[in-house]
Amino acid sequence: MLARAGTCLGVLAVLLLLSCAKVSTVLPEGEGYIPTEALKDLTSIPPEWGNLVSVTKTTTSENITQDVQLWFQDKEGNVRVVTFDVRTNHLTPKALLFRRK
Repeated sequence: MLARAGTCLGVLAVLLLLSCAKVSTVLPEGEGYIPTEALKDLTSIPPEWGNLVSVTKTTTSENITQDVQLWFQDKEGNVRVVTFDVRTNHLTPKALLFRRK
């Protein structure tokens, strides 16, 4: 009985190892890709980004409780999102850019 259970567990382990595939963490450019834009100065927001239209709190993890996202919309309707860490008083060096077509 124990040999049979051990064999089943061994087969199950082999099947799990063979069925797992590495998931790519890098998204290819193309459909669904959201480009980023680098901030030249981490102490201010460029005026060409337009007006601040929203602020949202990041709630993806218990460790990231003091991050907020600043949403800006320029004259063409493009939206940029940059994260600000309230604990360290710093902007992230890159912002997401949602372009209007």
